[in-house]
Amino acid sequence: MQPEERYARAYGARADGYASVLDPTLEPILRRLVDLAEVRPDSRVLDLATGTGAAARIAAEAGASVVGVDISPGMIDVARDRSPANVRFEVADAARLPFEACSFSAMTCGFGLSHFLDVGAALSEVLRVLDAGGVFVECSWGNEGASPAFSAALQLLQEASGGALHAFAGILDEDTWADVDRGADSLRAAGFSTVAARTESFAGSYANADEAIAWTLAWPDYGETFAKLDGAAQQRYVDDARTAIGEVADLSWRFAINFYAGFRPLDGG
Repeated sequence: MQPEERYARAYGARADGYASVLDPTLEPILRRLVDLAEVRPDSRVLDLATGTGAAARIAAEAGASVVGVDISPGMIDVARDRSPANVRFEVADAARLPFEACSFSAMTCGFGLSHFLDVGAALSEVLRVLDAGGVFVECSWGNEGASPAFSAALQLLQEASGGALHAFAGILDEDTWADVDRGADSLRAAGFSTVAARTESFAGSYANADEAIAWTLAWPDYGETFAKLDGAAQQRYVDDARTAIGEVADLSWRFAINFYAGFRPLDGG
């Protein structure tokens, strides 16, 4: 199976859980993403790797004309179900966007750059479909976050799976975008005229151990790893995770989020 198809299937299979479990926690981050893009009522916005459409809906609240694209048909189905009719969604590969040049004044992308198989091609497409002077804003996980319950759940999942924790190991490039200097340099090398990068902190807590476990397994990569376990192993994992999280006795989380903003040159180059 090609990596693109693996992404599409894994994310599509877990789209409902992503929307119901992950989106509420991620909403403040995505609101900040849209805020940094300075979306206004006259903005023409493309939300790249839109997933369940959360950032696209936030942009639409500002009165903008919004299109969301994702490689996963399952994600797009959920995005359409959860969004007002004035937000348009399409299945599309970030490296081959089905839009004419200069179609959008702003583009957003929540946690997408680390997932693109050909980042160079995707960023070239971003520059092609942006207006001259248009902005592209993306957020990625930073290095300084902490979530003791999540970490305990992940460690046990790795042990239960025999070490294969990440279903997309070898495909994702999270290291580049976790480092704001490397990420910013990558955007400059792609051709953005002005690049800004910053790390911001978001904090909260899980209600209980079960919520922490659900949040862990709602991520398609970890959820796919969990799904490969047989029924007995899955139950052992859940029981052990509850115990481990209870021993940690810390349900708080703090996410370090890197925000990148890059502008297309005014001369369109």
